[in-house]
Amino acid sequence: MIKNGICIILLLLATFGNAQVALKYKLDQDYFLLGTLLDYMGRYKDPLEIDVIDTYFVNEKFLLIHNYNTFKSEYSDLKLDTINRTLKSIALTEKINTFFNWNYDENFTNENSDSLFIGTINLNTFKTNEQKISFIVGVYTRYGQKNDSTYCINIANSNTLFDSSLKILRALNCKNIKSEIIEAIPTSCIIYFQPSEELKKYLVYYRFLRETIWDTKKL
Repeated sequence: MIKNGICIILLLLATFGNAQVALKYKLDQDYFLLGTLLDYMGRYKDPLEIDVIDTYFVNEKFLLIHNYNTFKSEYSDLKLDTINRTLKSIALTEKINTFFNWNYDENFTNENSDSLFIGTINLNTFKTNEQKISFIVGVYTRYGQKNDSTYCINIANSNTLFDSSLKILRALNCKNIKSEIIEAIPTSCIIYFQPSEELKKYLVYYRFLRETIWDTKKL
């Protein structure tokens, strides 16, 4: 009985400790999602796709499910399309779109010839370090690349995440920030950086999200 009681106490302490750690590294999930958004040729606002939050590649299925589980209790219209690897919700799409400035793009229309608007992230919405860190954790989760000497982000044909990430990394006092654009098909928009001590702790804590994408690419 005594031994069982000790085991229960240890289990409760471990559970409490894990909960405390999780609370310490709590993210602003809106800004995490913002950082994970597909930015290939930019984010468009299309009247025919008012419920499409984002679409994911095959190796990003775990991230798709993670984002669904994160928001499903808050948004009753949230739907997970595993066949097309798409996350849908009119309410959450409208919320995420408020983080962008929108401009008419005369080069693109949909199949109904409706006007499309292309978005750039509005950095004025970032008010706290938690929001900035959450955004970078999101960007790194989807676009982080393995690199032995430093942290690396590589976004193909980026319209807004590349520039926004550079500015947020500087705002978080990261060091040795370098960027390059490699003109190819697709164009590679690359950022190298050494995270601040605070940001690094978050990147290490959430590395399991990034590593699921790396591991899936090996399959």
